[in-house]
Amino acid sequence: MMPDDSQSAPVSRKDFIEQGMRSLLGALADSLPSFSPQEETPPPQKPLLRPPGALPGSAFTETCQPHCEACRNVCPRHAIFEDSQGLPYIDPHTAPCVMCVDVPCTQICPTEALQPLSTPNAIRMGTAVIELTVCTAYQGSGCTQCYESCPIPEQAIRLNEGLPEILSQECTGCGVCVFDCPTLGAITIHPPALIA
Repeated sequence: MMPDDSQSAPVSRKDFIEQGMRSLLGALADSLPSFSPQEETPPPQKPLLRPPGALPGSAFTETCQPHCEACRNVCPRHAIFEDSQGLPYIDPHTAPCVMCVDVPCTQICPTEALQPLSTPNAIRMGTAVIELTVCTAYQGSGCTQCYESCPIPEQAIRLNEGLPEILSQECTGCGVCVFDCPTLGAITIHPPALIA
């Protein structure tokens, strides 16, 4: 007798389970929503710390002459760098502002993007902020390095029961405390755009 071609060969238990799983997974995949790939959006960049006397926000970027370097060349600490647009900024992790007595960077600016300041105490580049969960003083270490480093202690920073406390009204945002702090991220300088 000739074999009946209409009947398929018997399926093993293993093959039966594999076929069932493939069918189930295929149906599951078809039921999932499809997502089209999207371009990654870079995180917003924090405002840069501009040199002493800088005009606020866009007034500074519109007034400052890119690659001028007048303020950079006169800075005795070489604390002024250029951003990607050729505009000056200060990175306190690399070189903080040392609050020169005559604030020469503000006196030499040819476009007045940096307004002339007559005293270093008039500098308001930003405000130091202590991250309490990172600062070791607030974890009981007894560290007071930021207080000891501050050019104007008791005006911009004080010790309250042994813990550093920023006095925001007088803080110049010079960044010396950031530079000297032994714990990375314990102190940051918030430019005026982040303070309001």
